[in-house]
Amino acid sequence: MTPNLLQDCQGFGNANFSNMQFISFGALQLFSLHAFGQNSDLATNYENLPEKVANYADGNPLALKVLGSSLHSKSKKKWESALGKLQIDPHQDIQKVLKISYDGLSDKGIQDIFLDIACFFDDGTDREYGENILHRSEHFDATIGISILIDKCLVINCQRKLYMHALVRQMGKAIVCDENKEPGKRGRLWKTKDVCHVLERNTGSSTIEGILLNQSELQKDVKVMPTAFSKMYHLRFLRMHFDDRFAFKSIVSEKSGWAPYNKMILPFEGIEYVSNELRYFQWDLYPSKYLPSNFSPKNLVELVMRESQLVELPWNEDQGYKY
Repeated sequence: MTPNLLQDCQGFGNANFSNMQFISFGALQLFSLHAFGQNSDLATNYENLPEKVANYADGNPLALKVLGSSLHSKSKKKWESALGKLQIDPHQDIQKVLKISYDGLSDKGIQDIFLDIACFFDDGTDREYGENILHRSEHFDATIGISILIDKCLVINCQRKLYMHALVRQMGKAIVCDENKEPGKRGRLWKTKDVCHVLERNTGSSTIEGILLNQSELQKDVKVMPTAFSKMYHLRFLRMHFDDRFAFKSIVSEKSGWAPYNKMILPFEGIEYVSNELRYFQWDLYPSKYLPSNFSPKNLVELVMRESQLVELPWNEDQGYKY
């Protein structure tokens, strides 16, 4: 990675995408740089708190940056509170240390953006595109939310592309998994077995806001209940896709077509309901001719139905959706 490219990467610092190796700063110096910026004299107002907090990062550059950024411009009382959380379990793993920055986010909407990126966005997602997908309402600006996450070193902005360190992504997914033992009562689903469990057993709930399923990973047919999505009133993100290699028709024989690859089984009448709150909707090889007749998404940014059986949409095509 060139020096010029490094300068373009916000929330990145002196590190590389593959392993965030410690390059030129001592642990305390790196921590202080993110906690106090260029004004290192401010550290004297916090006595020995910087040393104590930085010690819990165990020399991990990412943790040092995230902890430092989370305490930037915070009062001495906030610092003491963060130190208290670290002292509860002095042997906690690095993800728990990173979670302090997540807990310090002032707005639930910003926390939701972080979790959406951690669970659903591939590294290299165009920032403007991501902001459009993550937009919730006129009262909440996803652009500002992402900027805050970048400032906190929870998200990396490199040449208008969004990235997330693997450890931070793992931390975000762990937060979602801890929401409930039952997958259908969590806010986000991305594990193949969890998605299949919910769709086949009809255990979805209004808690679910996003679903990601890589159909390339399916080993057996998934018999989707017609009412599988009926309780998911707040579903905003639904992506059931194949790996990009399936986008090339050269792998598909003229005789069998796409049929051998489609393991999502729907009843003849299709699904009864899908949320009108959807902003992103992708279902490759969608096996039904129709979408629910009452499906009228006002906020849909993109509709992707590659090689689907869909013959018509339940709305006027002049509405301008991309599909």
